[in-house]
Amino acid sequence: MIRLEIKKSIKSRYFLIAVALLYIMFMLGDSGQVLGDETSTTILQAIWNKFHGNWIKGLNSSYLIRMDSMWQDNAYLPVVMPVICGFPSVINYLEEISTKNKRMIITRCSFKEYYTAKIIANAITAVGVSITAIVLFYATLLVGYDYIPVSDESFSVIYFTFSGKMIEGADSAQKISMTLIYMQLMKGILFFCLYSVINSSFCFLMGVLLQDKYLVLGSTIAVIYLQCRIYGELSTKYLRDRKILAGRVADLINPCFLHYAGSSVEGFYQHRTWLALLIAVIIIAFNYWLMVYVSQRQFDITER
Repeated sequence: MIRLEIKKSIKSRYFLIAVALLYIMFMLGDSGQVLGDETSTTILQAIWNKFHGNWIKGLNSSYLIRMDSMWQDNAYLPVVMPVICGFPSVINYLEEISTKNKRMIITRCSFKEYYTAKIIANAITAVGVSITAIVLFYATLLVGYDYIPVSDESFSVIYFTFSGKMIEGADSAQKISMTLIYMQLMKGILFFCLYSVINSSFCFLMGVLLQDKYLVLGSTIAVIYLQCRIYGELSTKYLRDRKILAGRVADLINPCFLHYAGSSVEGFYQHRTWLALLIAVIIIAFNYWLMVYVSQRQFDITER
């Protein structure tokens, strides 16, 4: 049952659409100041300019920096992530309801088995979408951006971006560990996969609540957009008026809070990676629990 549900989600055209959309979102992220006039644009536009001779090689042109910042400075990503990660499996679920196939499936298995398979497929599909899009994105950066060797002076700044430690001097290249950088990138990928499951579980919950694919897609984006606006207002209030409570609440409801886990300068998650991970797991568990609870309340006796 679980294997069948995973195949149905991953082999569908919606999976390919989700990968393409997430890849585009990455490409619409901030490029860094790599253009000739030192302006910042999207990664897509920056690479286009590079192959037309408008490019500055330096710190911002390192492919490592853009890899580390794949979900930073991107206003679109938090809003559309739930839809992108969730709709391959959610659309399959809604199609089962509309075609009455759900009734036939549940006659062959228990309610628990049915939703266990749905939940696992939803999570694995979200991770699959994220990993595939990240691989495509990283391959694009390797082709389009610059490789800055360890001996380059600006690499010490790149190392500082990953480790928080500034290493200077003639022998700085010998003190820099590429292992730490690659481990930091792997941590970012793992956290992003967890972030994608948070989003896909929320989209699945909205699918069970609304049971209409167009309403689900629109409502999910609307709810997350509202969350982003509230986060933005609280952050502004904290930066402008230094209201500590506003800053703490903003950190807690930040759609991309996992990105700052353990590395924020003043934020709630500073040196609290474990807390961010715990909150992420609680959010996922709550979304799936509420989804199953609502389904049980909606479940018609004729579908048994």
